[in-house]
Amino acid sequence: MTFILARAAIRPAVGAALRARSPLVVASASARRRAVSSTSITNNDLPARGQHETGLAQTSSDGVVATHPIDFDVASKIEGNESQMVTVALEPGQVLRAESGAMMYMTDGVTMETTTGGGMSAGFKRMLTGQNVFISDYRYGGEPGTTGLVALGTDFPSKIIRLNVSQYGGKVVAQKGALLCASHTVDIEMEMTKKLSTGLFGGEGFVLQSLTGEGDVFLKAGGTLIRKDLQEGEEL
Repeated sequence: MTFILARAAIRPAVGAALRARSPLVVASASARRRAVSSTSITNNDLPARGQHETGLAQTSSDGVVATHPIDFDVASKIEGNESQMVTVALEPGQVLRAESGAMMYMTDGVTMETTTGGGMSAGFKRMLTGQNVFISDYRYGGEPGTTGLVALGTDFPSKIIRLNVSQYGGKVVAQKGALLCASHTVDIEMEMTKKLSTGLFGGEGFVLQSLTGEGDVFLKAGGTLIRKDLQEGEEL
């Protein structure tokens, strides 16, 4: 089980959660073992819910198609100290999905398309999770072999952390408004707190942000980040 903390001590939580200002991530040991044992993915593997794959092509739940996924190990770079930003290099055919209004700059050849990401109902649902009604998809239309750069920043001094959703059982629960950008195949859903007392007195409210699907997410969090891996039976 994995916790990621910032600044203040955090009470035990249920599920996987990342606070926007005091982040927390939890994943069961069994989920992590499953993720490690299934790192080899072929075209015969079943796609994540809401996705359809043909070769390397990926289609999001709202119909956005990318010819191949972004390799964030190579393409992304988090820069800065107390207030960080992330830059992502896009190849032709790739799609980066980001919070609207987060773009700091983009190079020539990169285009931005802003939509509700599946209709007004989807936009309203994202708004309840602390995001904007609209989302922005970035593409690069340059020649093969070239890349375009997109730089994204936060709305308050923040650290940025990257997580792979598949390594946490296909779902990460975050504090409202934590998402900065992600693979276009990651969906934002509402996650309700499990107990009335948690919603009233836990400091997080009744609605959290559930990130599901396949790919990577970049989350923003204020303060110093500390990662704590818990063994079975341990509590924090």
